[in-house]
Amino acid sequence: MVCCQHLETKYKSMKTTLTILTALILVCVSKLNAQTIYVDASNNTGVEDGTQQNPFNTITEGLFVAQNGDAISVALGTYLEDTLLIEHCVSITGDNRSSTIVEGTFVLSSKLDTMPVAISNLWCQNVMHSDSGYTQTPLTIQECGLKTLFDVTPMVYETGRKCIKNNIVTDSIHLSSASCNANCEISNCESGGGIHVSSSSLKGQVHILENQINGSLIIETVAKLDTLFVSENTIQDSLIVVSVSSDYDIISENSIGDGMRLVATAHLGFQFTNNQVQNGSLLAFYKALSTSEIKNNTFLNGGIKLGATSAQIEITGNEIQTDGTESGIRLNIKSGGEINDNTIILPYLLASGIPFEADTNAICGIFVNSTSFTGMAGNHVMGGSYAVYLKAVASHSTMNNTIEDAHFGLYLATVAGDVDSNRVEECIADGMILNNFAEYADTNSIRINNNIVRNNGGNGIWVKGNALMGKQSETGTGYNTIKENDGYDLYIETPATLYDTIWAQNNQWTHSSESEVELHDIYDASDNPSKSLVMFSPVLPSGTGEIEGVVFKMYPNPAASVVSIQSVVFSHESATIEILDLKGRKLIEMHSTEGVDKYELNVSQLKNGTYLCTISTQDNSSSQKLIIQK
Repeated sequence: MVCCQHLETKYKSMKTTLTILTALILVCVSKLNAQTIYVDASNNTGVEDGTQQNPFNTITEGLFVAQNGDAISVALGTYLEDTLLIEHCVSITGDNRSSTIVEGTFVLSSKLDTMPVAISNLWCQNVMHSDSGYTQTPLTIQECGLKTLFDVTPMVYETGRKCIKNNIVTDSIHLSSASCNANCEISNCESGGGIHVSSSSLKGQVHILENQINGSLIIETVAKLDTLFVSENTIQDSLIVVSVSSDYDIISENSIGDGMRLVATAHLGFQFTNNQVQNGSLLAFYKALSTSEIKNNTFLNGGIKLGATSAQIEITGNEIQTDGTESGIRLNIKSGGEINDNTIILPYLLASGIPFEADTNAICGIFVNSTSFTGMAGNHVMGGSYAVYLKAVASHSTMNNTIEDAHFGLYLATVAGDVDSNRVEECIADGMILNNFAEYADTNSIRINNNIVRNNGGNGIWVKGNALMGKQSETGTGYNTIKENDGYDLYIETPATLYDTIWAQNNQWTHSSESEVELHDIYDASDNPSKSLVMFSPVLPSGTGEIEGVVFKMYPNPAASVVSIQSVVFSHESATIEILDLKGRKLIEMHSTEGVDKYELNVSQLKNGTYLCTISTQDNSSSQKLIIQK
């Protein structure tokens, strides 16, 4: 039985090989027997046999005698022929598209086989397939002029590749298939209207490259199983991609006049990179979206709006300007998402008077509504009703962002998250508003470390729930600079259901003494110690990291490989020197030796970023921020 199966497999393999060889032999024979048929409209001698000496005077005559593999050479002139039926796989070449004028339409017969058809260097009305059957013939149209390119193939199992290159089309390009199993390329064409490619089931690749499109580019599929490439096109109007199920798409280096729309039920991901959108936004809506990126694009008057149930989306390095009619980045997802290193500029907009948690229609630099959001870092946001409006049950980190000139700086509603090393300045109202989720009132915990919040017209930080802004027992927490705000540096509004301690130690305030900070810089709206107790201790603004007698100098800062730590404490007390990351994890540790007041720490193994250097004795400790920059 095994032997029989082996023989059957071997037979099938041999049969396949023979089939391929037979096809190759037929192609070779066709090429060996190929001839060039000449056509010249000016031949009115009455002697015509298709030779160069006696050319046919109509293309129809040339097509009638042509066989597979033949070439038809068409001389300059005007050919008044209506429908030119191509029944064999031939190449048709004119003198050039401005002098070889065909006043008719080329129609590819459904009887054509797998050999190619090529049309080049002439002008015609249209090139299309017949209304019946399916096509398996590769078609190339290049260096042509066309009034329109409108080709609809209604039958399934279309396998013939289409290559449309270097053409000028007065009207529009529309290629439609009931089903396509082959690649389609439209490159370096100029279209007076738009380009529309559609298929009920697209299993090949679509390449739209380097075209000048004086209209919209629309690509529609029901089931798409291969990659879409859209690159280096100039699109006067919109770019629209609509599919039910889509494989990975790459859209890069295009100039888009009037925004873009991506819609799919299930999408295996896309790249939207290095595009310039002149006027309008990128609108993308998905049920499920795999790993994707929107990266290094320029939006001159529009933004990014993306909605999905699940989206592993990275929005990075974009430059976005809007006129204030829409947000810079608006992200509505259940889970996933990163927003990093974008520059977003909006005009100043007055926020509405409704409660923060209900102000979800506000125009923001960045707006995120999510259940679980990965985080944002390194963004520079100017203007808007809110520079950043972030609402997520779990928000992992908001780090190293610069926020300015908005009405409100950062609004954050979350159960747990890190707000670290951000700069919020020159906002008209409050710098940061930190809200809670009432249903998780007992577990709300927002950690606020190493931020600069100053020169805002309202309160520096408005806390509407529990927040950790510096807890003495937790190494590396606090160290915020919250000062010179027109309201209170810290305004605390504890919900009626919450009884907790607000930890606000290790920070710099507008004032330096504890009594002045308590009187002028921190306000507890409940004013009830049994309800909420504010724990704070001011850091003197000396820049030396002084806390209860431990003073040290650290240089250079930023450092690349070695940092020097110097303190008089080392000479008379046993001390521990530690380098910690911003989550409090110990990375480097050294113990002092009596009589030595200076130590050098090798930090070359640390990556670029922000760290904390902490000096601890038996009774006291002090910390400073250390920047590693190589």
